[in-house]
Amino acid sequence: MSQRFLFRYPGSKSFIADKVNAILSKVSFKRWVEPFCGSAALFYNLEKQFDDALLNDLDKRVVGMHQACKDFDYMHYLGLVDSVDRKYGNFRTDKEAYYSFRSWYNEDGCRTSLDSLYLIYLSSMCINSMLRFGPNGMNQGWGRRKAVIKEADWNVMHEKLQHASFSSVDYRSVPIRDRSIVFLDPPYESKENTLYGKGFSQDEFIEWLLDQKASHSRCLWMYTDVETEKSDALLSKGFKKIVLRDMKTIAPSKEKKEADAIEVMYIGLSK
Repeated sequence: MSQRFLFRYPGSKSFIADKVNAILSKVSFKRWVEPFCGSAALFYNLEKQFDDALLNDLDKRVVGMHQACKDFDYMHYLGLVDSVDRKYGNFRTDKEAYYSFRSWYNEDGCRTSLDSLYLIYLSSMCINSMLRFGPNGMNQGWGRRKAVIKEADWNVMHEKLQHASFSSVDYRSVPIRDRSIVFLDPPYESKENTLYGKGFSQDEFIEWLLDQKASHSRCLWMYTDVETEKSDALLSKGFKKIVLRDMKTIAPSKEKKEADAIEVMYIGLSK
């Protein structure tokens, strides 16, 4: 299946779009809630039409990119691409052009929806087009590339976002209404995550998930993670498990050795 991306970001779940589309074809709920949206690549590749959607992420920069796609049509995006190219040069062959544009963004950008439109284009030129941030802003290196989003893909994403709202709060503060589809792709506990201060706690998350499932009616809950004994405890709480793929993850040890892991999705339905 051909997939569309606004930008590429670690942990994207676009590869499960076919599985999720099959599940949602049997569900009547028309509200999508994503407390850890990241690139929202799964959302952009869903066939189901929603009456409204809520995309949330603690990183305001990625939320701003979705807002920019909602605010600007394709001609605005294409006009920005042209103006940046004329100002900085050929990003496929000129390393300094890329770093000059990146420096400008980190110094002057990230304030308005238009700045986020610049970031969408900047992200397409970095290594593997994989967006990454550090203490001083966007820090991914030059990728010897330039990828312009296709008009048809932009228009689909732009249209989907017309029914979406955005927030940048802790997942526990995201408002969830009855009859919602809630897709949860939290940080994996074994990965370093500075957005949640001391690190993301799977124990706290699972406790929150079970409480939410019990306190809302007619909600579909989909939770992706690496398979662990803690996550498998959900199987005794009314969840079913779907194996997604074998993967490599970083073991939480001093040696930082690679360890085999299985990526899974847990599905539960509130009564």
